[in-house]
Amino acid sequence: MTRRRLAALGWALLITGTAGAAAPQVDALFPSGGRRGETVESATLIGKVSDWPVEAWSSHPALRVQAGEKKQSVKISIGRDVPTGPHLLRFFTAAGASEARVFEVGDQPEVVEAAANDSPEQAEAIEALPVLVNGRLERGGDTDFYSVRLRAGQLFTARLEGYSLGSLIDPFLVLLDDRGYEVAVASDTHNLDPFLQHRVDRDGEYRVQVFAIAHKASTSVSYAGSSAAVYRLRLTTAEDERIGLPLESDVAESAGAALKSPVRLAGLLARPGERDEFTFPAVKGETYTVRVEARRWHYLWDPVLTLHRPDGKLLRQVDDTRTDADAEYTFKAAVDGDHRISIEDRFRTGGAEHRYRLVIGPAVPSVAVTVDKDRWELKPGGTVDLKLKVDRRDGHKAALSVRVENLPEGITADLKEVEGKAKTATLKLKASAETAPFNGAIRVMLSEEKEEPFPATWSFATGDSRGDYLVNETADLWLTVPAVKPPSPPAKKDKE
Repeated sequence: MTRRRLAALGWALLITGTAGAAAPQVDALFPSGGRRGETVESATLIGKVSDWPVEAWSSHPALRVQAGEKKQSVKISIGRDVPTGPHLLRFFTAAGASEARVFEVGDQPEVVEAAANDSPEQAEAIEALPVLVNGRLERGGDTDFYSVRLRAGQLFTARLEGYSLGSLIDPFLVLLDDRGYEVAVASDTHNLDPFLQHRVDRDGEYRVQVFAIAHKASTSVSYAGSSAAVYRLRLTTAEDERIGLPLESDVAESAGAALKSPVRLAGLLARPGERDEFTFPAVKGETYTVRVEARRWHYLWDPVLTLHRPDGKLLRQVDDTRTDADAEYTFKAAVDGDHRISIEDRFRTGGAEHRYRLVIGPAVPSVAVTVDKDRWELKPGGTVDLKLKVDRRDGHKAALSVRVENLPEGITADLKEVEGKAKTATLKLKASAETAPFNGAIRVMLSEEKEEPFPATWSFATGDSRGDYLVNETADLWLTVPAVKPPSPPAKKDKE
């Protein structure tokens, strides 16, 4: 099933009875991904699923899920036209739906870890690279080992996604040489997941160790794990593997270049202590935003942005913003003329991974809307409230029209517009007493007059989050209309 409206559950399913049943609780999916064009014959839903079989919703129509005969086992078919990268799956019954879980589609060979690989002597042999290993730290104290044959001079890269998938772990990677010595260790990157890269200096059989501590952090120093502590481990010797993402840009960096707003420029601080400088002409009275993006693209240095007026006087120096380590400044030009921009690392470092994108443009009013939940149960004859938070930036104050996509027959939405300047709103859904049972994805769409509509989203981030997930938010919200429980027959009176 896809993003389109899902049909109401059939009456035949309801006859079996759902009273007292709970919605599926899926804490993880193992394995949490597969190769494009192939089928994962048996993936396990980790959590509590009381009713079986379940049905499944997918964020891509060619990613299809079928419940297996064995409880909590599903078959996942990955069409050749499914894009590589993360997708979302929900599992549902008449009682409701699970939280959306990430399923990542790749384009290289994949394996599932062996059952016993808890020591260097039991290390699971990886026969060929590149490969993606689907693993799990199944219990407290668990650690996994994999062995790879490497040649002197090869650049070996190990990238692990565990936290990114939603696993409650803070994972680490260790590379051991054929003598058992640690030659490289990796921990946090742009989030809690590690990225290890090491150029080996001798031929031999190397071992990669995976372990984790608890997330959120605790005073325990023991290895952490659980049935839901799944991970995906990418191993390769490709020379072009890097920690960051590709940078989109309009122009490439040129030292001292004169830029014109709007522009997106891809740059690099190639050497320690390097400072890149640019100029751009500003018009008196116009408002501009200047932004340096590094962490957004998963590069780990700390950019500092400095702006000078045409007369050389300092306008502003910016390090972190309120929400991240990238630098951004919005200002209204006081004079006409060329303003100078300089970019450097807070700690004066530099190198091949000190990439960035510089964005200069007019400060355009913008708005984003989020919801307080991702799932609701609406009983026939009842109502539910969807609470909207309206985040307005750079003077945005326009009213927003509202519509809800994919609502089944019998359900109405009372909110048609969010008033101008409003920062919160409540959307009430009301179901008639005759509304049929339903499980499906809905979307709350908003738009300004003559502008393209955009969806309200729900964020996977919480106060305990420590960086990006593979999927940070979703616009596909979920609505369940349960079946009305038939009234109990009247009790028979005893004959006098």
